[in-house]
Amino acid sequence: MILLTTSANLALMNSVSESLAGRSLYLEPPPFCPTEWASNSKHPFAPLESLFKSDFRTKTWPILEGEWLEIGDQITRVPVFSTNPISSLVKSKKLLWNDCGLAAWLAGIGSEKNLLARTDCGLWLEQAVFQTQQTWRSLNPAKRRIYFRRNRLSQETDFILEEDSNIVALEIKSGRVVGQKETMGLEAFREALSKKKSLVRSVVLYGGQEARALGNETFALPFGWMFPVAETKALREGADGVWNQIK
Repeated sequence: MILLTTSANLALMNSVSESLAGRSLYLEPPPFCPTEWASNSKHPFAPLESLFKSDFRTKTWPILEGEWLEIGDQITRVPVFSTNPISSLVKSKKLLWNDCGLAAWLAGIGSEKNLLARTDCGLWLEQAVFQTQQTWRSLNPAKRRIYFRRNRLSQETDFILEEDSNIVALEIKSGRVVGQKETMGLEAFREALSKKKSLVRSVVLYGGQEARALGNETFALPFGWMFPVAETKALREGADGVWNQIK
């Protein structure tokens, strides 16, 4: 018996004159499936195989919550920031998409007009900001972390960035004006933060055009740099030039 490993189909190769009919068996290994990624069992396909058995019983079928979006790296569960395991913080994680464009498409958002007409526009802004933060974290995953905070009074800090035990707290607001109400979550986090961690500063990323200090190491900063406008004159001219060369 000869075992030959190859990525080519011998039956379709011009240089092979023999059909090998009846003398060869082709095995086509597919990519790993989610049950193989996550399962600790030696028989991850046992449920499917049980369907062919005469003594099949519904009570033997595994009842588990599917996590295909997370296993497929489509979503991320942002953990809660806490230095005290017995604190009053709500422990449920925040679920965010890794690709905000894909998430928007699945939600039926096909244009800026569609987005602005929604009542959850702020949620999508937070989602887009998170995608930038994910890239930032991936450049140094050993030292960088992303968290959020929400206590039982519903005071929330949208994102908490950590690098080498230094903390920056972020609040994401779509409005063009920042007042005391927009900083309440940041102030609550500052008061609750343990001395073991160093809060470098707190920031409200908002839709205005002015970067200004709000006092107590808290700043209001425009988020526009995260979303550069692609349709600039220079880019259009560059694209036209490339297209003319292609033609």
